[in-house]
Amino acid sequence: MLGGDPSGPLIWDEADYDAHDYALLTAYTHPDAPAPILDLVNDWYVWVFYFDDHFLDTYKRTGDMAGAREYLARLPAFMPVGTGADGEGAGPAARTGPLPSPATRSSGGSPTCGRAPFR
Repeated sequence: MLGGDPSGPLIWDEADYDAHDYALLTAYTHPDAPAPILDLVNDWYVWVFYFDDHFLDTYKRTGDMAGAREYLARLPAFMPVGTGADGEGAGPAARTGPLPSPATRSSGGSPTCGRAPFR
């Protein structure tokens, strides 16, 4: 995440990452959570904000709509639908809060799936 990516633009350097202060964001948004949940939510925040910044720089600013569609089509491979009894082996969403229905998850949708498709 930090440093150059040979396949694309630099998204964050260490100073950028430090300035984001995800630990503070996590503490503000989950003030009563135990440490293991804070660690998990913090990792989730880092991933989602990096994803957003990377997507913007790599696809939206360049106008690479075909690449954007291909990239988004691969995301379900990194977000497993199944859940373990103790949360192990499940994707981060399964370990951090309520899940959308199994039908929504297996279709690659989200709680906001009623929105217009990516264009």
